[in-house]
Amino acid sequence: MRIYINLFAFSLIILQSGRIFGAISGVDSFDTHDSSKWSVEGSGEIQVNNGRAELQLNSGEEAGYKWILNYANKSQTWDAAIDVMLPQSGLEQDEMAGIILRSFWKNPPVPGYSVGLTVEREGFGSNIIEGEYIAEKLTASNFTELDSASTLSTGVSLKIAWDASAELFSFFYDDNGGQDSWTLLTTTGITGWGMNDSDEFGIEIIGWASDADILYSDGLAFDNFSAKTASAIPEPGAIMLFGFLGFPFLTRIKRK
Repeated sequence: MRIYINLFAFSLIILQSGRIFGAISGVDSFDTHDSSKWSVEGSGEIQVNNGRAELQLNSGEEAGYKWILNYANKSQTWDAAIDVMLPQSGLEQDEMAGIILRSFWKNPPVPGYSVGLTVEREGFGSNIIEGEYIAEKLTASNFTELDSASTLSTGVSLKIAWDASAELFSFFYDDNGGQDSWTLLTTTGITGWGMNDSDEFGIEIIGWASDADILYSDGLAFDNFSAKTASAIPEPGAIMLFGFLGFPFLTRIKRK
């Protein structure tokens, strides 16, 4: 007797529409300005040129981009990184310029809650220019410089990472750029902020100048933005169902 068996199986996926929240993610190499991803911030000038975002600032001005494509839920682990190019010249005694990668509470009860990682350069005369990384935290009533480290590089990378389980921000830099060799500068929590799990973080990249006028030709710029969330939770009301059914059934029995 020979038995021939066929296997029939199918799977079913049903997805009820609903946005995925708590998921900051995306990339931009700044080949063009994408207004669906960024809003323009500040009073200075910013342009996309040569595959990067370039800045031109008068003393005291800021300019940059705020990421508007999506936001990071407080209950989700995420990180964001950017490459930064600093002026190689054009800074005289006590003149400074830099770029900050900042994460902010999107809708706080009062404005001013944020953390940031700055890289800056300062002129000290006789063509001496020194740089520094600075991690900072801002609340509605208090500014804190968390830590700092010196740098001589003009092409670096910055990264801010949020660990939702530990409720901790970490600040990293890559002194050679490229986003492939990170050094931890410091960490900080947000005790006292009063954020709920449904509250969201945003991201912005801001360039600034102090006692200096920065031209596009001076080279203050940023490039290669990337952000990702470790996992994303469907908004309540978004339902996914998955089923798998397998049915072996007898097709023929033949006696011999």
